[in-house]
Amino acid sequence: MSGTTSRINLAQTSVPRAKMSQPKERKPESGSGGEGGEGTEEEDGAEREAALEQPRRTKREWDQLYYECYSDVSVHEEMIADRVRDRVRTDAYRLSILRNWAALRGKTVLDVGAGTGILSIFCAQAGAWRMYAVEASAIWQQARELVRFNGLEDWVHVLPGPVETVELPEQVDAIVNEWMGYGLLHESMLSSVLHLRTKWLKEGGLLLPASAELFIAPISDQMLEWRLGFWNQVKQHYGVDMSCLEGLATRCLVDHRRLWCRDCPARMRWPGRSALLS
Repeated sequence: MSGTTSRINLAQTSVPRAKMSQPKERKPESGSGGEGGEGTEEEDGAEREAALEQPRRTKREWDQLYYECYSDVSVHEEMIADRVRDRVRTDAYRLSILRNWAALRGKTVLDVGAGTGILSIFCAQAGAWRMYAVEASAIWQQARELVRFNGLEDWVHVLPGPVETVELPEQVDAIVNEWMGYGLLHESMLSSVLHLRTKWLKEGGLLLPASAELFIAPISDQMLEWRLGFWNQVKQHYGVDMSCLEGLATRCLVDHRRLWCRDCPARMRWPGRSALLS
């Protein structure tokens, strides 16, 4: 069994996955012919696939679910805390912002999806004249408190609301954003960033980050292999051949996902490995 893992050269974010609906208990059918009638495996597979299907939600419902995830402080703790690997992501942003201080000093900067406002604070520390920190989730209240607690309320202005509907009093010299999720593609926030770039970024302005690279390599999960191969080993212990359950075990253990691309302004071309945003 093999899979893929990915790494990006600038940043990664963490979003908790929505709880998957649990499959209903299957009732035994009358007249099934005792032990394992015909088509049992196919029926189990169909039921399992149906249970794995996410319920259809409207775009508004998906957006609300997304914002609720970021209202939980544990998500932001995961992105900042020393004990998890996302500190690499935060340090990469901090060093990039501070090293580009000459491009930010005295400038007006927009922080898209500001969260706790930490990137806005980094920009203020680098000398940005005015920061607009836009955040749609309820964490914007804590971001405003954090800005005030650090004595930066004259430089950092926290604006609550979706980035698509926010109105700024002026165009900005730079946009800082953390749009990428797991595997670079997870959160699908790129379209919002490009919309704001077109609407609010001055000509020749800075987009940070402006590029990203995705590295993919096959992996082997030994635990998964053991759990799938377990059903082939039952016979030698108990004298009962249960290898026919391996197919069901695969469907239960391996989470198959589909990637949909809709209204995507950025196109990925093969064999290009970089996606330039500016």
